[in-house]
Amino acid sequence: FECDGTGNPVSVAGTATTDADGNYTFGPGEPGAANLCLDPAVTYIVEFSTIPSDTQFSTEDADGSCAPGASDDIDPSNGQSDCLDPSDNDGDDDDHVDVGVVPLGSIGSVIFVDKDNNGQFDAGEDTVGDAGKTITVELVDASTGLVVATTTTDSNGEYVFDDLLPGDYTVQFVAPASFPVSSTPTDTADNQEDNDDNGSQAAIGGQIVSPVITLSPGTEPTGDAGIESTPDENGDNTVDFGVFACQEIGGTMFTDNDNDGCQDAGEPGVPGETVTLFECDGTGNPVSVAGTATTDADGNYT
Repeated sequence: FECDGTGNPVSVAGTATTDADGNYTFGPGEPGAANLCLDPAVTYIVEFSTIPSDTQFSTEDADGSCAPGASDDIDPSNGQSDCLDPSDNDGDDDDHVDVGVVPLGSIGSVIFVDKDNNGQFDAGEDTVGDAGKTITVELVDASTGLVVATTTTDSNGEYVFDDLLPGDYTVQFVAPASFPVSSTPTDTADNQEDNDDNGSQAAIGGQIVSPVITLSPGTEPTGDAGIESTPDENGDNTVDFGVFACQEIGGTMFTDNDNDGCQDAGEPGVPGETVTLFECDGTGNPVSVAGTATTDADGNYT
């Protein structure tokens, strides 16, 4: 564009197309802008009208810290340069009006019902979508701790955050009441392994949080495509979560007056007694305490 001198484009002077190396030129006989002669008495604005899909303009090199000919000179809000003096009378190097574009990525995968609590999404196990549940999922900027996006799982139990800049993120959600527990064991690192549990939880029914996921375009696992719209190599679709339903064991301590092994009419419950639940090693031996309960006024515990 020709520039009006106040930073505004007023008329199109010509167009060019970037070549195989991303280079373009406005000048006499140059490809894409044949016989375009720039007037040294006129100032110009360069506008990048199109950029590759699934990218956005990078940050402008406002402080000039980049090497000459390798800096981003474009305002990312409009894709335009400042007014340029092709005569170089202003002392600027207007031979290099460059722009960077940032590949956008995605983070997502599936929340599944881990029936056997082995930390793996096994064949035959349902997703939360299969179980008729919809979960609200939040994306957190790991550098600030702020929630930057929110989405919900679909009918297949899948979620995705698309069009993300490179950086560090965590994924979090509150476990549903019907499946309040995060499964174990948990993958506590960003190892890009699919179909394993990535959620840690401080308390039953509380928030489930992933490890820090470092999103780096071109380095993400492929072959794991889900519902994201960005290129597979730019997205991490391996951030899965397993949840499961709590089970219960309970009963009654009662006074067996006739010692027949039955709680007969008139035989009261025994309140205030401690009952201990142990995990079992499979051969009938207790190995660790899972919890304790106290019988209520009727002798019941759960």
